[in-house]
Amino acid sequence: MKYRIERMEELRSRDLEHFIYEFESCVILARSILDILLEDINLKFKLGICCDERLDINILQKIAKHCKNKRLAEFIQWYSKVYDDLKRSDIGNLLFQFRNIAVHRSYRRFVELSMATTVPVGDYAEAVRVPDKEVGAQAALSLAKHSTERGEIKIILKCDDEVMEEFTPESAVQKCRDIVQRLELVVKDALERFWDERR
Repeated sequence: MKYRIERMEELRSRDLEHFIYEFESCVILARSILDILLEDINLKFKLGICCDERLDINILQKIAKHCKNKRLAEFIQWYSKVYDDLKRSDIGNLLFQFRNIAVHRSYRRFVELSMATTVPVGDYAEAVRVPDKEVGAQAALSLAKHSTERGEIKIILKCDDEVMEEFTPESAVQKCRDIVQRLELVVKDALERFWDERR
């Protein structure tokens, strides 16, 4: 994920199409960390849930009731709290709703530009919105032959005409940094609680 953030830093003022791609990749990778924790617990406690079977907290709860494993029950309680806290946090919308829509559904990417600004957008963004008018991606390409840092750039992610997220390239980079920082703490806590052999 840190690599994705470095790429976003490089691309934010010169290639918005690839910037958005790196942003989406960072969020999708970040959300996978919670699933990897479930898989690691599956292996640690030798639960035998195969790779082609569904693995979520509900499955673990059923197994914990059946096998009466106290440590597994503790993990489930900890994981459920972490999951709920993240979902309600300032990064929750990106980490859960946006990630699920980006992976499982289609959504529209808009880039809002001040009139003085042109940036490379490409086919990846489906439309560019200049205040008071909207133009398609092909027309946007002709508007965006060269890049300049003048003016405000806003990326707007929409699903079913509802705005999911709205941010500048700078705030997108910061959001990704916040996500990485928060998830590093989650992983560190998990390792200390459930993988430290002294406990």
